[in-house]
Amino acid sequence: FDYVENKTFGVYVQEQLGWNDRLFLTGALRFDDTSTFGSDYNPEAYPKLSGTWVVSEESSWAVDLVNEFRVRAAWGKAGRQPSTFAALNTFEPVAGPGGGSILLPSSIGNPAVGPERSSELELGFDIGALDGRVGGEFSWYTQRNEQNLLGVALPPSVRGGGVVQSNVGRIDNWGWEGVLTTRIYQSPGTTFGVDFVGAYKMNEIKELGDFPGSNAIRLGLHYPTMFGTGSSSYQHYVMDAEYDPNGPIVDPWGRTIQAYCDRGISLDPDPNANPRTSQWGVVTGGEVVPCQQVGGYQISPGPAFTPYTWSVTPRLTLGSSAVQIHAQIDGSYGKIGSDGVKQWSHRYNMAYGSKAHDDPIYSAAHRLVARPSHEIYRQDFWKLREVGMRYQLPESLASRIGAERMGLSFSGRELANLWARQMHAGMFPSARDLNQPGIAVQDIETSQSDESVWSGRMYPPNTSFHLRLDVSF
Repeated sequence: FDYVENKTFGVYVQEQLGWNDRLFLTGALRFDDTSTFGSDYNPEAYPKLSGTWVVSEESSWAVDLVNEFRVRAAWGKAGRQPSTFAALNTFEPVAGPGGGSILLPSSIGNPAVGPERSSELELGFDIGALDGRVGGEFSWYTQRNEQNLLGVALPPSVRGGGVVQSNVGRIDNWGWEGVLTTRIYQSPGTTFGVDFVGAYKMNEIKELGDFPGSNAIRLGLHYPTMFGTGSSSYQHYVMDAEYDPNGPIVDPWGRTIQAYCDRGISLDPDPNANPRTSQWGVVTGGEVVPCQQVGGYQISPGPAFTPYTWSVTPRLTLGSSAVQIHAQIDGSYGKIGSDGVKQWSHRYNMAYGSKAHDDPIYSAAHRLVARPSHEIYRQDFWKLREVGMRYQLPESLASRIGAERMGLSFSGRELANLWARQMHAGMFPSARDLNQPGIAVQDIETSQSDESVWSGRMYPPNTSFHLRLDVSF
């Protein structure tokens, strides 16, 4: 049984000003102090400022097609507190001489540790046009996260070493979000419209301070980023291979292979001063060279999150809202996946042993603890996420049981995969080629979503149907 307690004290003040129902300004300030802060760290202040201007309310507005238009901006700061014992030296009881108990150091605290701090600027506008038939929202943002909390290793001379949580590093985030609503057709008994939603997000690690970097956290890379599976730091990408009498790689049958790997592109602006073993990351797209010329560094093929998301929602209303029908179609672009199941099937599955042993690319990748480029793919797809209908029952029927309203809803979810990229030779194939050996990807959204070999065995979301009756008294 564990009991963890921390204490937080905060004060928040806000003031909002308005002028002539068209210009609004809001300012706020928040003070936070918590027991997780180090003793050398003072309470933190987080300001906020936002404003909105309804431009269409001005007398000079002369765009008849646009009924409403307003612009907005917001800026503010926020924080994330350290872990509960980050600032404290902790001890643990162990058995001592004579059966007694003694205390030994468990972790070293950092009296200067404080919160992660982020500042964000957001700009956007809202628009309504054609007497409400078209509406839209758009926001662009940029965010800077500083003093990130990372575990920095201590030298062995400090109580035997260990890791202390420290405020180091910086990661920047940016992106946009947009919504477009339309009412394409409208009559006394029928309304049809389509809504569109899109979003983009991206980030980059900018500073690491005293943190030496890790396979997943390096300057210039996204977070989280995609790497090959396995614990070895030698995760390269075999682009091609051939049987060659002078090749340095020997397959299980004694044949020699020459393999060619992606050298990668170092993100270090001065690679001569800072070698690739430094804090800077390396990405794919470099020169293809014999694999023995590639150094011991990991190469990232891209983000392990989805940069672009899209959604299309058609809506149909019949009989003055008595019947409402809708569908939702979702799209995803830019996330990089790893087909670990295919890799293992080629290497170890006896049913496919002859294929693996006769394929120099996979044999070379096995010997090099590397990844064949065929196994890295783009997880791009479009799905029919949902179709639903709602029927507002007549009031006369609801009144028979003493109710004011009754509504019956029916929906089906996770109905179909409409499109996914097809696999092809080379880097970034996007979906399993079912003619190749191995276990087929069950669902491109959920399978191979990380570096785990077992993720390929994840089943897709279940198709489900829902029937619901709402009664209001």
